[in-house]
Amino acid sequence: AIPKFNNNSTSIPITLCGNTSFNKLDSILSTFDGDSQQRIEWTVRRTARGRVNGLPAQRLLPGNQSVQPTNASYTPPAGFTGLDTLFVQVSDGLSTDSLFIAFNVLPQPALNGITGATSACVGEQKEFSTVGTRQGVWAFKNWSTNDATLATIDQNGVLRAKKSGTATVRFDIADPNGCAQFAQQTITVFPIPAKPSISREFGATELKANITTGIQWFDAGVRIQNATKQEFTPGKHGRYSVTQTLNGCTSAPSDEFLFVETSFAYPNPARDVLNIQLPSDKQKMAIVQIADISWRVLMEKEVQLNKGQTLVQFNILNLSKGIYRLIIKTENNEYKQFAKE
Repeated sequence: AIPKFNNNSTSIPITLCGNTSFNKLDSILSTFDGDSQQRIEWTVRRTARGRVNGLPAQRLLPGNQSVQPTNASYTPPAGFTGLDTLFVQVSDGLSTDSLFIAFNVLPQPALNGITGATSACVGEQKEFSTVGTRQGVWAFKNWSTNDATLATIDQNGVLRAKKSGTATVRFDIADPNGCAQFAQQTITVFPIPAKPSISREFGATELKANITTGIQWFDAGVRIQNATKQEFTPGKHGRYSVTQTLNGCTSAPSDEFLFVETSFAYPNPARDVLNIQLPSDKQKMAIVQIADISWRVLMEKEVQLNKGQTLVQFNILNLSKGIYRLIIKTENNEYKQFAKE
């Protein structure tokens, strides 16, 4: 018997897109030969521009039925469009049959990539756009992410970061011929740092944040230049706050810390007159007391504090030499000590 291709044609036209392979050559090259236990061989007699896999191939005829090669495929050259041809011959060693295959390779949609941020903060929005996409009639176009729990993107290319992690942003297009193209880019979503806090040790002149990196200090919401260390010494009364920035993501500001300069007494040790400088952020009343080491009050003055600095003086000439306590009573009591010489 003479081997014959089952498609009953000497020429087969095939249309495919330039970025795809044709993986159905096996069925197109299906051959019938009535003989049994005869070896059938398919060979390429005219090489196409593209790559042909799986040929030449051989199969043993089981008898009175069709056989075909296994895993035969065609892949067009990169960037190629137009007509590409392939001439295949099948033989049983005595007789042959031939088949001409014409591949019409269509251009794939023009898409050179997408552009957009490579990182975002939780809750932040980022815009993405395509690169090198020609205007045209698209049968399909779509923005998507691989994990909607991390980030979502609308069809205008606006991404919304939802949870920390790494997501993939993808853009797909297809033309009316069904030729498709896609581009993708990864984006890392970072968490927002926790809201920091500020503390101040009793009697200290500096404020201290509970964080060690990414620090920025503010006074009444205004950024303080070069104030980026954990400890900060204010130069005046103010309402101070701090933020932390990690991976480009900034925390909510800490609660404002009302800083009032501490009072100080001089000279120390003192001999006859003790000067006490009392700072205040507003006008208010204060009680200033001098007590002995056992907290027994020896002298006391009620004073009106002005906004800024108020000087209070005590005549301590009659006090014995030793260590004394200074008590300043306002809404926040303050305690110091001095020496009498």
